[in-house]
Amino acid sequence: MPRVKVDKAEIYYEMHGEGPTVAMAHGGSGNTLAWFQQLPAFTKRYRVLLFDQRGWHRSPCAPDDVHPKYFADDLLAVLDREKIPKVAICGHQVGGWTALATAMQAPDRVHAIAMSASAGGVVPTGIMNAFARGPGKTVGTPAIRPSSVAPAFGKHHPERMVLFDQLARLNQDLFKPMQLLLHPDVIVKTERLKGYRTPTLVLAGQESQIIPPAALQEATAMIPGAEFKVMPGVGHSPPWEAPEAYSRHVLEFFARHVPAN
Repeated sequence: MPRVKVDKAEIYYEMHGEGPTVAMAHGGSGNTLAWFQQLPAFTKRYRVLLFDQRGWHRSPCAPDDVHPKYFADDLLAVLDREKIPKVAICGHQVGGWTALATAMQAPDRVHAIAMSASAGGVVPTGIMNAFARGPGKTVGTPAIRPSSVAPAFGKHHPERMVLFDQLARLNQDLFKPMQLLLHPDVIVKTERLKGYRTPTLVLAGQESQIIPPAALQEATAMIPGAEFKVMPGVGHSPPWEAPEAYSRHVLEFFARHVPAN
């Protein structure tokens, strides 16, 4: 599979299907493999670009260079390599930082973005408190994984919890870069969103143990024009826990904003 050299890293990516391109930016415990439940539905309509973000799985990078400031440039480098003029982006958890950063940096390259369990670096008080006081304070460590799904998910789907854990083990130690997501220089301030016009959807899990839906709704309200939906019975990992419902919400949203080829 192809790789593209970027500043201080090498990004692994792969393409699936035909049609307008949808790029999928995975969460902190994931990598390209985490999207296997979405591929069948999305490739019926789109060409899907999967990639390991810098420092994750097959995109090797020195720990000190796994920084959110590179995320948008990394994705744009892949788009340039493949001569893809414009995409829609799914960003889950940390992938939301990639989605929103790309939409702000290169709005003419992005049809729409759909973020789940993330507002892409928009971090009002509710989200900051959630990471400071709840399970989110262990972000980037194995300790957070049981809290990354709804409380009863592991009981009802033990095999998927095993797979969830095994996929995360393919990644290097990411504690330090995950802490950078809340660094003052990375957090998206309101003034940076002035004039923002990219159609944006934010999906929250009703039973999220990491970011309460109300906190994510507060953040969504700060993104001009963004839509917000709560997924019942779902925790902090909507694409993993409820793949069919997640795909339905995102595909319906993209159908309104992504032109057919």
